[in-house]
Amino acid sequence: MENKDDEIKKQIDIIQNQVKEIKQGFVEITGIVSSLTNTAPNLDVLNNLHAKFSKHIFSIEELGKKTGALFVNKNLYNDSTELSKYFYQGKLKIGALKDSFIAKDKAGYYKNLSSLNRTLDSSEYILSLFIGEITSELTKVIFKDSIKEKATNEAQNNIVKLKENIGILNKRMEKCEKKLSLLLEKHPRDFLDEDEAKVFNEIMNLHSQNVKWIEPRFLEKKLPLPKNRIDDILDDFLLYNVMEYKLRGGMKVYKYRDGEKNDFNKD
Repeated sequence: MENKDDEIKKQIDIIQNQVKEIKQGFVEITGIVSSLTNTAPNLDVLNNLHAKFSKHIFSIEELGKKTGALFVNKNLYNDSTELSKYFYQGKLKIGALKDSFIAKDKAGYYKNLSSLNRTLDSSEYILSLFIGEITSELTKVIFKDSIKEKATNEAQNNIVKLKENIGILNKRMEKCEKKLSLLLEKHPRDFLDEDEAKVFNEIMNLHSQNVKWIEPRFLEKKLPLPKNRIDDILDDFLLYNVMEYKLRGGMKVYKYRDGEKNDFNKD
């Protein structure tokens, strides 16, 4: 793992140096071209410019291929290809400048110089896109561990906050459930849906007939509800604390908790 990290760091250093070299080279080229407008032409200067364009065409192509493959980013390769085309055009226009200079064609010389400046303006825009894309990719790699650590810390903090909120919510739910249970015990009819009310009323009707503990089958005979629906409602009544049950012959029998007196303001 350490060797892999060292290799990545080595590649990053190489890329950063190449980017720096291309940026500096472009600044040097534009500076020299700018000076040609106000100084007498010089063949050595033109030859130097021609060599710089050739050098940076190769550097740009190499950097585009390397970074495009390393970061799996097709934009880097496309931008480098476009940029190398502009540099190649610049190289050709330097050649035209040399020809004009040697031929002592002053008008042709400044016409080619103006065209070269326009090419450099276009090159600067593509160069900024290319370097910006590389810088973005390098930043992701260089700060990957820091970003990952930050994301992990944020996730852990969110989990802690979530647990705290769940704890608070559970306490509130417990309190609400207790209050609701007391309300249901005192005023069950105010909170029951239609099916629940039918079951509850039938239970109360059976109690009025001195049936203390009620078997579910008694309700099934009297009510137009499926057995499983009645069973679910009886389970809900136990949850609401409206009913209580005991086992008789292994079967649950139910009764209304009319003997329980709870203080609503207790909690």
